[in-house]
Order: sequence, then structure tokens, then C-alpha cells
Amino acid sequence: MKIIFVSKNGNETYESVKHLLKLWNFLYWHNQDNHKESLLIVGNGKYGLDSGSHQNLLICAKNNGCDVPDYLMDGAGNLGFDGKVSGWKSSGFNVTTPENLRSLILNALEATEKENQ
Repeated sequence: MKIIFVSKNGNETYESVKHLLKLWNFLYWHNQDNHKESLLIVGNGKYGLDSGSHQNLLICAKNNGCDVPDYLMDGAGNLGFDGKVSGWKSSGFNVTTPENLRSLILNALEATEKENQ
């Protein structure tokens, strides 16, 4: 899995020690039909656009040169700058992360899930 940290200053390879407590939201594309490597883009909510939405995360990643798949993402979610996933969906993209992908994403980020999800 490729994990990219996105901000208005550019894209860089995700490092949990450096980025985990800066995370606001994420989008995830699972490897479909072995077409591409799975991709997780994560961001700090500061995209140089009007909000820190999932849509603006995607726009910023693309503007910074990230090659994202041309199919709908398989998962999305939010964090609270505390290393804990607080939600597993994007209302803007109408995507909810399936249960079977959640532990994969948590492990990749080295994050935990807030209780009472």
C-alpha cells in the first residue's frame, strides 16, 4: 500500500511518527483487479482551499501531482489530530469504509479507533 500525506505545501510519503497527530481525513482505494497498488491519501485539513473536506483533500492531492485511481474510492474517514479515527465515511463522496478494510487502514496509519464508533 502506498500512503501519501497531503498538505497545501505538497505531497510526501507518510511517516506515522511525523504525520499521525496531524491527520484530519483520508481517502482509500483498494487494489482492484491488481490494476494498481492500493492507495491511502491522508491530510491535515489545510489544503489552501475553502475547507478541509474530503473533496478538497482529493483536489489538493491531484494539484500536487498525486496519481489517484480513476474509480471511486473504497473508503474514507476522519481523525481528530489525536491519532484516532473518529469516523469511517465521507458524506461528500457518499462512501463508507467497509468493516473488512478498517483494520487494514488503522494498521497502515498506526492509528487507533475512538471508542463508541
